[in-house]
Amino acid sequence: MSSDAPSRSAAEPTVPPRWTSERKFFTGIGIVSSGLVIVGFAPTFYLRPFFRLDGLRPILWAHGLVFSLWLALFVAQTVLVALRQMPRHRALGVFGGVIAVAMVLVGFATAVDSAHQQTLMGVSPNARCHLIWGQRERACSVRYVRGWWCPA
Repeated sequence: MSSDAPSRSAAEPTVPPRWTSERKFFTGIGIVSSGLVIVGFAPTFYLRPFFRLDGLRPILWAHGLVFSLWLALFVAQTVLVALRQMPRHRALGVFGGVIAVAMVLVGFATAVDSAHQQTLMGVSPNARCHLIWGQRERACSVRYVRGWWCPA
C-alpha cells in the first residue's frame, strides 16, 4: 500500500513558525496590557491580602476573576495565532464567547452594586439613576422608572 503524500521521518526537523512584525506586535500588546492590569490592580485585587485586611464583596471577586480570564484568553489567543495553532485558537474562541457573555453580565451587576453602595454611603444619592439614565430626568419614561429605581 503506497501513499501519494510524502512522509516525514522522525529525524527531519520541523520548521518553527516565522514571527512576523504583526505577530510580534499583537503578542507583545497582549502581554504588556495584561502586565499593566496586573501591576495596576495588584494592591486592590491580586495581592490584596498583603495590602489590606478587609474583604471584597463577592461581586467584585467575580468581576476580577472574569476580567482576568479575559486578559489571559487575549494573551493565549495572540500566542496561538503567532504560533499558527489555528485549530486550538478556534477551539479556545468558543470559550471566549462564554467569557464575553459573562463579562457583560458581571460588568453590569458590578456597576449596579457599586451604584447601590455609593447610595448607601451617601456619596451620590442619585448614583443608581445616573448609572442607567445618565441624567436625572430625560423623558416621561424616566419619571415612571424613577419611583421604582431612583430615590425620590
